[in-house]
Amino acid sequence: MKIKKTFTVDSGLVWIGDPCYIIGKDISWSDFCESMNREKPVNKPLGNNTGLAVDSGYGDGEYEAVIETTNSGIVKNISITLVEDSE
Repeated sequence: MKIKKTFTVDSGLVWIGDPCYIIGKDISWSDFCESMNREKPVNKPLGNNTGLAVDSGYGDGEYEAVIETTNSGIVKNISITLVEDSE
């Protein structure tokens, strides 16, 4: 089954990771942003094994995620379109 959901971005990036690794981290938003290399589309601003910060392409906006599940309801794939192919 495929489920489509939209989400908004106000930071210009999408975070992929386990929240258990970032909750309680003593880092300010400005420190987080300063640790990013904006020349790279993917960063690990909190270090290895904490998650990925992925540049959203256009910055703030609304993006669509397609979640694909098995017949038993287990999530097997998530696809997020950040920029549409130009025609």
